[in-house]
Amino acid sequence: MKGNCTRLQVFVGSNTWLTISDRVSITGPGLSRETVEEELTLDCGEGGASTTKKKAPGTREFGDISVETLWNPADNVGTRQVILAIAAGTVSGAGNATLTLTNVGLPGSPLAVSVPVANGDTPAVWAAKARAALAANTVINNVWAVGGTDTVIRLTRRLQDGGIAHANDGTANLAIATGTATGITAAPSSTISPAGVAGYVNEENHHLFKSHFDNETATFWRIVHPNSQKSGVLVHATVKELGEPSFTPNETVKRTFVLEPTGEFLLEGSNIETAAFPPDVPAPVNFWGKD
Repeated sequence: MKGNCTRLQVFVGSNTWLTISDRVSITGPGLSRETVEEELTLDCGEGGASTTKKKAPGTREFGDISVETLWNPADNVGTRQVILAIAAGTVSGAGNATLTLTNVGLPGSPLAVSVPVANGDTPAVWAAKARAALAANTVINNVWAVGGTDTVIRLTRRLQDGGIAHANDGTANLAIATGTATGITAAPSSTISPAGVAGYVNEENHHLFKSHFDNETATFWRIVHPNSQKSGVLVHATVKELGEPSFTPNETVKRTFVLEPTGEFLLEGSNIETAAFPPDVPAPVNFWGKD
């Protein structure tokens, strides 16, 4: 088989096909059963169709399949945890309000911060002072990014090394107490929204190839071109990789495989994507041909 098809799929049972790659090109001399009388040439151009030409019986040819896929895509950043505290109550007596941050892994936790407030400070005014005091605290600022507007005091967990989020800390809390001031409404409990979801660094992501290309078990494979005819080939074969590819994170890597037909089953032409297995193939994944 020759041409530039785009989808390589492997049969995994229960009428289910797993797409290995959506970018496939055929570069080998051909693909056929061991004993055939024709060689398949597949035209995968725009609106392409399948054509065949005769070849001597007994021919065995293997198609080299070049598979291009993205190895090691972007890391999963996860979700950064956010603590929300809401200021309430107008200051009726100057003094120092107290905000206490509790957080697993925070040095000195629970860590109290004094916030000087003035008589007459509205919730929005003293919330801005609280945000400034929290941000000025180096220990807190190293772990949490301080933000918010109006009466909202928001702490967003900073990313860990590698640029990924920490797991959620359900005990994290920012408590507000009136301290030596008066008029501030105490709020011993804050809210967490959203909760943190740990991210992860994608160290290795070529597992798609591992179970399907690095074994000797034959199964059904199909290559389908996304033209209107859905032309392609369905074959019972094993697959072996040619050479050892080198990987660069976050870059597309080209891997080349040899599709080796068992000589037991080959179907080519149009509508391969919807083609049914013959009635005498009850369990395609284990099929080795008719007696």
